[in-house]
Amino acid sequence: MLDTKWNTHNNGSFRWRLSEEEEGLVLFLEGVGYNSWTAERIDFSDEMAKAAEKIDKVMIGNGCTGIGKSAFESFYKLKTADIPDGIVSIGESAFSYCEGLESVTIPAGVNTIENNAFRYCRNLKTVIISEGLTAIGNNVFAECFHLESVCIPDSVTSIGEGAFYGCECLESINIPSGVTTIKDFVFY
Repeated sequence: MLDTKWNTHNNGSFRWRLSEEEEGLVLFLEGVGYNSWTAERIDFSDEMAKAAEKIDKVMIGNGCTGIGKSAFESFYKLKTADIPDGIVSIGESAFSYCEGLESVTIPAGVNTIENNAFRYCRNLKTVIISEGLTAIGNNVFAECFHLESVCIPDSVTSIGEGAFYGCECLESINIPSGVTTIKDFVFY
């Protein structure tokens, strides 16, 4: 049974550990501030780098305010990502290519989902976006082939190019009256 000790990053402002739990291999993250430490994945230990493709769940602790660029990109087996209140932005490609991800809830307070954040999460079926988000970036949910429904809150004013490109199973989406910008190829 795998259960690593806490590993620190960014001069101790973030820490992580892996543990085998009932739901599978879980990555626990704690820290203060913007979680950009995983960009380009250069600072993980060998153990973490090997485990990235086997992680089933990510638990982000309170104190993190953002999910950085490519933070969990290509965590292929990832099924669940608990995004806590307090997160204000989800970075570019943060969860792209998480092929096992089936649903995601974006909590209140997230005001930006950057380009490609959930691109090619091919098994993603349901997205719930809480009030507070103002912009959906380019290709955010592109090529999420099994995406069936998305609830966009009234706070959204802009939907980026190709945001739902290739979402072949999309059956239900509401576009609030406050949306003033819809870029090209949103539903292509």
